[in-house]
Amino acid sequence: PTLHDLDLDVQLHLCRGMFRMIAGLQRDGHLCVDALTQASLPLRFHRRFSPVMRLQKPAALLYDHYCDSTDSSAYKSSDLYQAAAESFELAKIHAELLVKELTKKVTAEAATPMEELWLDSLK
Repeated sequence: PTLHDLDLDVQLHLCRGMFRMIAGLQRDGHLCVDALTQASLPLRFHRRFSPVMRLQKPAALLYDHYCDSTDSSAYKSSDLYQAAAESFELAKIHAELLVKELTKKVTAEAATPMEELWLDSLK
């Protein structure tokens, strides 16, 4: 995988882990969402995703599909915490691979600053 792929994998697993952790905390009553925020979910969805809905590919995410794919009501909070831990572990593994690959690249191109290599890898 490329450095960009590894970076995306780290972000993906971190986001999944945070989503699952938040769902578990909400289920256990440790994190409360106020009624105003809950009542405006369709509006929040539209505002969040409207910039990418103009793209032809991939097809735009529909609100109903979003709700179906993020519904965690069938899971116990302990299952959500376990899934979050697994996501964070995968993020760690991919981050370690990313650091290893960046280190190789820096070693191979010692005269190039690491920040420049990082920016070039994301292009």
